[in-house]
Amino acid sequence: MNPAAAAVLAVLTLSPGPGHPVCGRAVYDSAKAAAGGGVFVSDELLPGDEAALRMSEALLTTRAGLSSRGAVFARRHSVPAVAVTGAFWDDGALVVSEPVFGPEQCRDGACWRPRTGSRPRPVREGDALCVDAPGGRVTFVPAESADDRIAAAEAARAFEGLRDAAALERWLTAAASPARAVFLMEELVPRAVDGAASAAELERLRRVALSVAGAQAPRLKAAERAAFARARASAREELAGCAEDAADAASAAVLDRLTSRAAAQAGRVAQTARLLGESDGG
Repeated sequence: MNPAAAAVLAVLTLSPGPGHPVCGRAVYDSAKAAAGGGVFVSDELLPGDEAALRMSEALLTTRAGLSSRGAVFARRHSVPAVAVTGAFWDDGALVVSEPVFGPEQCRDGACWRPRTGSRPRPVREGDALCVDAPGGRVTFVPAESADDRIAAAEAARAFEGLRDAAALERWLTAAASPARAVFLMEELVPRAVDGAASAAELERLRRVALSVAGAQAPRLKAAERAAFARARASAREELAGCAEDAADAASAAVLDRLTSRAAAQAGRVAQTARLLGESDGG
């Protein structure tokens, strides 16, 4: 399995949502968006679009203001929302500026692909997108990986609601797809950091995922490390704001709650780091 490179777009964060990346298919129609599970693409939310936003995995818009209707609605309902700058609308579709990269270059063991320019890319209905609002990025999932990526995202969302690790294990082994195993761990690692999955659940499901991945285990571990690095950076940013919150605490009880929450989050980062074999949870 040699996956195609995914296009990544830098965006402005309007609402961080639950704090981890989410994935879904692009939806323009508000009635379809209200059915749930999609990434709602809209220039400007209308008063009747609140149900569509509330049921969406994320909002992708061109309205960059934090006081825009979409941004306010998204923060109210804890839905990730990002704004694309330098984009335009063409016949009802959002067209973004996609970065273009040259051939891979390597030096002293480090490899990279230099950026050579950009090109217009329409966001089509049904495109698979992963929105990392805290990280300020949107990833276009290659078509050949889209079904597995979206299936893993849907399975992780179901797990988050039911917390049934056995059911998720059965889902993973029923398909026995290395790609699904990789994508599922990309979903679960950030959830372990933010508390939506326990360390025990992550450890159990990781054992199964590594077994299913087989020869693709190195790719799975690399995906885990990348997902953990992003989740750790997001946690550090949140924890950095604790000092300011503590200084403004109205009472000792509020201060205790802030301290407990920060300690719990730091503990989850450290636990996840140990499980993944990372030397420093930060």
